[in-house]
Amino acid sequence: MFIECDALNHIPRLKHASTTKAFNPNPAEKQTELRRLADLWNVSPRSIIYGNQRHTDNIRFIDEKSISTESKPFIVCDHTDAVGTDVPNIMLAVYTADCVPIFLVDIAARRFALAHSGWRGTLSGIAPKALQTMRSRGSRPEDIIVWLAPSIGICCYEVSPELAQTFADACPNAPDILDGRNLDLRQVIAWQLIQNGIPAGNIHKSPHCTRCRRDMFYSYRGGDKTGRIINAAMILD
Repeated sequence: MFIECDALNHIPRLKHASTTKAFNPNPAEKQTELRRLADLWNVSPRSIIYGNQRHTDNIRFIDEKSISTESKPFIVCDHTDAVGTDVPNIMLAVYTADCVPIFLVDIAARRFALAHSGWRGTLSGIAPKALQTMRSRGSRPEDIIVWLAPSIGICCYEVSPELAQTFADACPNAPDILDGRNLDLRQVIAWQLIQNGIPAGNIHKSPHCTRCRRDMFYSYRGGDKTGRIINAAMILD
């Protein structure tokens, strides 16, 4: 039901997952899926925070003051495609269905962020901006482990000639980001993070392409217009 990253599994008291179709074979409302995951992780729905994603580069960092004390479940951050926190027992989530889910986890400071990065978010640098948000709160790039979770691969992600050229111009020294008109978003994001101080050895990429593996994952390009992958994480106190 879940895909995990081996490198993140070695971080004490971190829970993380990207869901598969086996977790939710019949797409439902987002909050229904989140409730199921919260139940499995023994988390109150009032401790779940996610963004109302709009392919922006907007980032919301959740501190103690941000957490609602109201009885209604969930905190939804409007027009937000990345969320971060250093508050324990708070579950953050982003939704994807081909776009790249980015997990950034500070192993020294018990701080993490999740980002949803399609081509717009990637081009506008949501990953380095999420990293900068963590750095502004004391994180060091060498302490951050990155997982680029299941997303569409270069094998299936054909873009327009104009968009391919835009990425070539924006990332002039990035290796292996294009194969003709096919774009490797994960490679672009990895290159961006390396340029901003993350050691290459700290970056881990899922081998799964969501479009190739429609038996496992929801894929917008594969025809799934409603189903979504939940990418979630939390650090226990």
